[in-house]
Amino acid sequence: MKDYSEALRCYQTAEFMCPVRVAPLEGMLNVYLAMNNTTKVDSIRTIIQNKDIKVPSSTIVEIKRNRRRPIQSELPFLAHNIIFYRIITPV
Repeated sequence: MKDYSEALRCYQTAEFMCPVRVAPLEGMLNVYLAMNNTTKVDSIRTIIQNKDIKVPSSTIVEIKRNRRRPIQSELPFLAHNIIFYRIITPV
């Protein structure tokens, strides 16, 4: 089951909790790609490209490099192969 709204809510919460991290933005971008929402994809992609990096790492470099590709090549692949991570909070 693809619960895009729940995935977005979790990624937005993660982004709010730790705004310097790029991973939540990458997750939101993947969800918007799966939803074919190109407006939001372009918006998140711009935020990722303009984000100041506090601690450089190979992961961050790879995320920024991958986000420069045109959307058309990404949509068919990601729409069927996206993985959502659910944030589990203690009760």
